[in-house]
Amino acid sequence: MDADDVGSAFAALTSDGADAAGPARMPYPWQIRLYERFLAGRLPDRLDIPTGLGKSSVMALWLIARARGAPVPRRLVYVVDRRAIVDQATELATRIALALGSESTIAAGLRAGLGLGPGATLAVSTLRGRFADNRLWLEDPTRPAIVVGTVDMIGSRLLFQGYGVGQRARSVHAGLIAQDTLVVLDEAHLSPAFARLLAAAADLGPVAGATLPPRLTVMALSATAATTGGAPFALDATDRADDRVRRRLAAPKPITLLADDGLGALDAELASRAWDAADEGRAAVRVVVYCDRRDAARKVHAALEKRIAALKKAGGAADLVLMTGERRVKEREALADHPAMRRFRDGIRTDGAAGPAFLVATSAGEVGVDLDADAMVSDLVAHERMIQRLGRVNRRGEAASAPVVVVAPPGEAKSPDDVETRRRRLAALLALPALPDGTLDGSIEGVRLLAERAEADPAVAAVIAAATTPDPLAPPLTTALLEAWSLTGLKRHTGRPDAIDPWLRGWVDDEPQMRVAWRRHLPWPAESADADAALLDRATDFFEAAPIHPSETLEAPVLRVVQTLQKRLVGGFQRPRTAGDADAAPTGRGLRPGVLFVLADDGEAVDGRRADELARALATPRELEKLKRAWVGRTLVLDAALGGLDGAGLLTEAAPDAPVPTIDGDLPRDDDASGWTAAERADVGFTVAVRPAAAETARATAFRLLLGDEDATDREALVVELRPADLAARADAALASRAQSLVDHTAMIVEEAERLSSVLDLDEPHRRMLAAAARLHDRGKDVDAWQDAMGAPKAGRPFAKTVNPRFLGDLGGYRHEFGSLVEALDDDELAALQDDLRDLALHLVAAHHGHARPTIRAVLPSPRRAGPGKPARRSLPPSMLQPVAMEAALRFARLQRRWGPWGLAWWEAVFRAADWAASRRNERRGTDGETA
Repeated sequence: MDADDVGSAFAALTSDGADAAGPARMPYPWQIRLYERFLAGRLPDRLDIPTGLGKSSVMALWLIARARGAPVPRRLVYVVDRRAIVDQATELATRIALALGSESTIAAGLRAGLGLGPGATLAVSTLRGRFADNRLWLEDPTRPAIVVGTVDMIGSRLLFQGYGVGQRARSVHAGLIAQDTLVVLDEAHLSPAFARLLAAAADLGPVAGATLPPRLTVMALSATAATTGGAPFALDATDRADDRVRRRLAAPKPITLLADDGLGALDAELASRAWDAADEGRAAVRVVVYCDRRDAARKVHAALEKRIAALKKAGGAADLVLMTGERRVKEREALADHPAMRRFRDGIRTDGAAGPAFLVATSAGEVGVDLDADAMVSDLVAHERMIQRLGRVNRRGEAASAPVVVVAPPGEAKSPDDVETRRRRLAALLALPALPDGTLDGSIEGVRLLAERAEADPAVAAVIAAATTPDPLAPPLTTALLEAWSLTGLKRHTGRPDAIDPWLRGWVDDEPQMRVAWRRHLPWPAESADADAALLDRATDFFEAAPIHPSETLEAPVLRVVQTLQKRLVGGFQRPRTAGDADAAPTGRGLRPGVLFVLADDGEAVDGRRADELARALATPRELEKLKRAWVGRTLVLDAALGGLDGAGLLTEAAPDAPVPTIDGDLPRDDDASGWTAAERADVGFTVAVRPAAAETARATAFRLLLGDEDATDREALVVELRPADLAARADAALASRAQSLVDHTAMIVEEAERLSSVLDLDEPHRRMLAAAARLHDRGKDVDAWQDAMGAPKAGRPFAKTVNPRFLGDLGGYRHEFGSLVEALDDDELAALQDDLRDLALHLVAAHHGHARPTIRAVLPSPRRAGPGKPARRSLPPSMLQPVAMEAALRFARLQRRWGPWGLAWWEAVFRAADWAASRRNERRGTDGETA
């Protein structure tokens, strides 16, 4: 493929429509060179490309190279350490996917090279932010995919801990993150601990000499990611001769430093200088104001709000928006369409507005966000953060000059440490090249010249290092630790650290974080006063059926959450209104209002309290300290009636009259007051509602809790209902919208296993192994006890799936995978495989719902009697069952040594993908022409 062909493909994938063939979308010279490296399979360890020159285009270059047969991984995982940038990166990935699925000749050629049919495209999934994980990357490990996520979300999955992922699915996530994947770490110098973790992960697997599964590849996008090693891929003379590159490198950003005595309070100075930058509201410019502290940002926002109100009274116009990290994802999504944000992102003046636009931002708007301001006002921060902020000004090089004002009042430095930190940061800023008018050169070229001086002069290097945030210390990743984390079947393990944060971020002084969500319906019956073990178990089942969705969460420091709840509840706490009150709370009849649950990472409910109990704990110092420790890294689910969220999605101590809008409920109208559209509700995949207990429903029910008096004739039930498209992704694969026979399901998964084997180009022994495991995996369902528990009709048994299975309490702990394992031990086809492949097949049978890692319960139900044409099932005495389970654990250990933790997890992911594909086919039958 020559440069012109690459350019055409690149333009087709990355353009947003109008300028699809325009020169602005054609690749830069460095992008052509990087593509050639991809094509040769020589991926650089890191890219040193200045901001504003399209580093995220790595996605498109990887895809084009893959389509042209390059030996590059089939998945690209793009890691960004800011939630707002996740949304932005996902938009680019989605644009690429839409272009790939189009009817153009270029798209058709790319699809053919990727093995995709007409109209098909790559999978795009997000593990944080605006677009919730749609599981497309999990469903088919042979499909090209782009996964976007934060350090926490990607790193936790890599280490088998998957934030927000149930125990049974964690190995699947780990296997597909760590194998046949190119991990691109954007702004890697801001995540040095994670960069080192990725480098260690690439070295740890696969086992030496193994070619299957394909290995992990890591690429860091940063000029200073020294922890990744290797020579950087950087701009060269050809790039600097390109007019587009030269314009962006030299885009003027003169810096005026205000650091003398006589300055007022920081927030007042920032607001004043921002107003001056817009000529007191008369100039139609875009001004970004950066504040290190959230409280300062709010004060600046409030001050500008007052000035803009006065301006509008006089007939003027202006736009203003606040961008902070502590905002619920739902409301953060709305920022993309805010008039001010659109002006910063798209360079347009909405609704004919002629006045200025102001963006007040904390660190949430610093890194990687595609913002382009005409002027900047900033407080003084660490050197690397100041460079990031400068990258948001005159980003496209279209302005003749974009003035920058840095405000550093001496009075803000209260302690000797603060004074010294301020001195160091000022020294680094003053080391930038001076311009003729006495300002400092904040352009990309000016920053580059400073970096060159630092390389040549140790004194300058020392000044820069003193003003730069030091890399945190972090523990090493070892094989022993990885193996301990991979034991996902164990809730507790003495060799497994309680938290993985030090491996992801190092030992840092950042405030401990937690998540908060609000729900209208919570599984706490009105007659239950206390949260006993039974109630928590029921809540765990509820949140497994209706898991917390990324769009309904807010992430904030634990202390901030505690302080907010203290001010709302302690002293001024009043009982939430009950369903009998005239203006009832939003909970359903029969549910206790004013309650909350605390969820662990895997969704387990570990605590439950009434609001009055929480208020007492918050007012008791000893109990308060216990709460702060217990809530770190966990999710607090509040009754919507308790409030705590303002209309902008920010935590608030004030008590709005209306309850917090929530995603649960059964109001599918587009004008739903919750703010979620019907389409967004459908994407969530579940509905939570209180319905008459006797009501019929056409949707599959994943959870049902009867409410009220057992003798009542009008009894209701709290139910979680699923849409058909979501059923195949559920951990309980017996749940379906249509019944399916065991014979039918087995035939489908064998076909899917053979398809995956073909696309993955497995050799014949591994193909036979995978097909044999598929044939045997559900044999344990063919017992009357399991069929009865699942509510299977008597006619047509055995069934693999039923419409509304009952809970498994009457099975005595029996898992159908264990029954399948017992039968597979005597299978002649498996016996003919070589020992390591037989081991792998038996493990896949036992582990296909996430158990047998390493333990599985050794329970068999009473054997089914032999019937006409049916041989009696194998039966073992109880004394022989435990050795089977013990051998399963030993087999797991052998396979971990053979394949490595991630390699074995990859095999499980492939096998479970075949199972999920068969389930999806069952759901589609009758809807798209497929028949039994």
